[in-house]
Amino acid sequence: MRLNANTLKLVAIIAMTVDHIAWLTWPGLNPDPGAITLHFLGRFTAPIMWFFIAEGIYHSRDRWRYFGRLAAFALISHFAFGFAFGTDPAAINGTSVMFPLAMSVLLYQLLDLVQSKLVQTLLVVAFCLICFPADFSFVALMAPIYISRRQGDRDAQLRTMTAWILIYVAVYVFLVDLRYGLVQLGLLMPVFALQWYSGERGRQTWLTKWGFYLYYPAHLLIIGALRLMIWGDIPIVV
Repeated sequence: MRLNANTLKLVAIIAMTVDHIAWLTWPGLNPDPGAITLHFLGRFTAPIMWFFIAEGIYHSRDRWRYFGRLAAFALISHFAFGFAFGTDPAAINGTSVMFPLAMSVLLYQLLDLVQSKLVQTLLVVAFCLICFPADFSFVALMAPIYISRRQGDRDAQLRTMTAWILIYVAVYVFLVDLRYGLVQLGLLMPVFALQWYSGERGRQTWLTKWGFYLYYPAHLLIIGALRLMIWGDIPIVV
C-alpha cells in the first residue's frame, strides 16, 4: 500500500477535527474514556504537519515566500485558535501550532545564513523559548528542521521524528499531566503511516494546495461558535 501526500493530509485533517471535537465535548484534561480515545486518535495530525513542513522547507524554491505564507496563516489562526478554545489572544500560550511551524522555516533560513556556531545556538535557544508556550511547543519548531536535514533517508527522518515525539511526551508527562502525557504516544502513529508514503503529492488542484490552510482557521471558528453555545465564554483546553 502506497500513500501520497494528499491522502496523508486528508487523514490528518480528519484526525485534527476529531481531536478538537473531543476538547469541545469533554473540556480540559478529562479522564472520560471517550475523550482519551478521541485525543489519542487526534495525535495523528501533528507529526504529519511537521513532516510536510520539512518537505516544504527542502523543496521550496523560495523559502522566504514560504515563510511569509505560513506566517500569514499563523496570524489568522492565532485569533481563530483563541476563539475556538477560549484562550487569551493577547498571550503566546493561546496560539496555534501554525506559529512554531512558521518559525521553523524562518529559523532554518537564519541558521543557513549564520556561520557562527555560537550565534546559531543562541538563535535556537531564543526561538525555542518563544515557541515553548505555543501548541506543541518547541517540538513543532525543531522537528521539521531536523527532519528536513535528513531528506533522502526516510528511515533517518522517521527516527528523528520518533526522537522529537518522545521528547514531547516527556515534557507533557513531567510538566502537564501523566495520563495525557501517555495519550501523546499516539503521535507515533504517523511514524508507521509514513513508511508507506510514496513521495508523490497526488493530484494538484487549488483545493489540495490551499485546502488545509483555509480549513484550519475555518473549522476553529466553528468550534469557537459551538463552545460559546454549549459552555459559554470559558476555556476548554489546558
